Amino acid sequence: MYKRKNNYTRIHLYNLMVPKKITDYDVLKKHYTFLNDKNDKTWESNLVSICDLSRYKSGDIALRWRSANEVVEGKCENICANVTCSETTNLSSYEVLFNYIEHETKKQALVKVRVCPECSYKLNYKSKHKKSENLSNRLYNKMSTLPNNFEDPILNIFKRFESFEHDLLLVEQKVKNELRCVYDLDVFDIAESIETTKTKIHKLFESLNELYVYKRQMLSLIKSQVSVFESLAQTEGLNKVSNNKNNEQLIELAKSTLKISAEFFDIPDNQPVPIFIKFRKQIKNEEPVKETIEFIPVTEAQFESVPALVKRRAKLEQVNELYKYLHDHALKRTKCVPVKINDIENEGIKVHGQTGSSKIAILRHLKKIQVINRDNTILLLDSRFKNKKTLKQN
Repeated sequence: MYKRKNNYTRIHLYNLMVPKKITDYDVLKKHYTFLNDKNDKTWESNLVSICDLSRYKSGDIALRWRSANEVVEGKCENICANVTCSETTNLSSYEVLFNYIEHETKKQALVKVRVCPECSYKLNYKSKHKKSENLSNRLYNKMSTLPNNFEDPILNIFKRFESFEHDLLLVEQKVKNELRCVYDLDVFDIAESIETTKTKIHKLFESLNELYVYKRQMLSLIKSQVSVFESLAQTEGLNKVSNNKNNEQLIELAKSTLKISAEFFDIPDNQPVPIFIKFRKQIKNEEPVKETIEFIPVTEAQFESVPALVKRRAKLEQVNELYKYLHDHALKRTKCVPVKINDIENEGIKVHGQTGSSKIAILRHLKKIQVINRDNTILLLDSRFKNKKTLKQN
């Protein structure tokens, strides 16, 4: 504002403070609140938030209200609340603390979201990670506060055992000293000497028994020789043998030894000494005859009695093939033993699939087999193998 010569004033428009135009957005921003009613804390009012979990590892989770299309689609109610997820099964609800700034003031509100298992892992990633870090830090602090003797636990245990051994030796020495004072003798030394004498006497008896066995063998040999010489002297045409002085001396020496040994062994005088000749019997190695159990296949009447839902596409020949394999396996083992289904499949018999399962179901319906689901095996039910086993045991 300035004066001119004609004393008129002129006001410039730029010096005037014209109020700013207020738009609808300014009005909404001024009167808008995140939660319309502070007292309204029901499930329906809070179950309207959508989250963005793209930065879940850093803990930055964005939340917003649903749009009109999302409300119609059922987002956050029947569909996962994550923006990039459309899972509809196994949804679980969580209550999340939402921090926001409203009218230049910091506020907090609890917002409920429904997410799938994969998104729930992302939602709780930061809190679980913090718990694991805190636990590891606590363990590290405890380990750092341990004394130095725990650094090498094996050496510490070894030292403990050494100290225990030393204590035991001291206790043993004290007991020995007390017994010496009471009995005026070393009881432990006496016990050890008794044990050593027992072992020596036992070994002496064993050597004496062996000596007596050898003496009996020698006497039996002398008796046989004497009997042979006497038989030769009585034989015609062999008088020269009896006239030989060396042979007579040998016979007399043998008789004298027999008389001397009679004092130590119970051998009656003038007892004839029999000579036994042992012959080995030739025993033929005859193999035991194995009793064969005949295979009885499934008949057509039995096959027709099975319901159609159990039979399906299986045929009688295929069922008998499986039944014959189980029978031969039991015949080799002489008893009914469970057979793995995979081993049957390796032998070229189909037991998997629709036809394979129907074959097993038919034999199970006829009570020919028993399926053990725990081990995935099949057991043949044939009483003839059981009877054969009991007969062998008797």
